Amino acid sequence: MDPDIRKKINNTVRNFVLSENFWDMLDTIIKFLEPMVIALKLFESDTSTLSTVYFHFKKLMHRVSEISCNFSNNIQQLVQKRWDYTYHPVMMAAYMLDPCFLEESKNTDIEATGYREFTEFTIRLYGGNLGQIVAFNN
Repeated sequence: MDPDIRKKINNTVRNFVLSENFWDMLDTIIKFLEPMVIALKLFESDTSTLSTVYFHFKKLMHRVSEISCNFSNNIQQLVQKRWDYTYHPVMMAAYMLDPCFLEESKNTDIEATGYREFTEFTIRLYGGNLGQIVAFNN
């Protein structure tokens, strides 16, 4: 590479890295990536349970919603889209029944939502025929 071009690139990169804007942008990116990395490690684990996946995904969604920048809405939409694809009412039921999250699920008004969603799920699954649900349980 031409030494003059190399020097110019080096100065440009150096000035950019030394600027306050670079570090602010890097801090914002880290705020997005940290909870995502934690969640991804959990999701890829052989020991994760539905309740912990639910808990950490909701935590991820909450942390991402707290970050404000010019692209935060796009990130929130991507996370929400992945949640919509991944979510199943059984995840919420597992979360509500897990002793590790029992107190938290009671305190966050999740019970009403969980019962409603699980009821809707069973109605979709069994067509509203409670006899099938009872027969399934016996």
